[in-house]
Amino acid sequence: RCHVILHLLDATSEKCVEEYAMINRELLNYGTGKLATMPQVVVVNKLDVAFEDDGEGVDKVRSKDELEEELKQVMPHSRLMWISALEEEGVDDLMERVAMFVKKVKDASAAEERRRDVEDA
Repeated sequence: RCHVILHLLDATSEKCVEEYAMINRELLNYGTGKLATMPQVVVVNKLDVAFEDDGEGVDKVRSKDELEEELKQVMPHSRLMWISALEEEGVDDLMERVAMFVKKVKDASAAEERRRDVEDA
């Protein structure tokens, strides 16, 4: 059973915010729409190339602050993390924090089920 949805976004994509919003619309329209109510974590990857000056004068899609602001406008929560999988930057922190978050969500879900069982008895 799914307890948390993790979105992995490509920071170099011009449309990563739109793609994230589209996935959430699909989750809402799938079946009963329950997936859209699941706790979510948004992870933005490719920090190593998305916001660094490459020295060739190539314009980046947006700054990290701009992307963060755009994401916050469409995110129904504040669980946003930044990583570079290639450079292994932030990956260990991501794994630890997601594991703790999933445990917290599972514990809360189990407590709610126990509460319902007591009420039904």
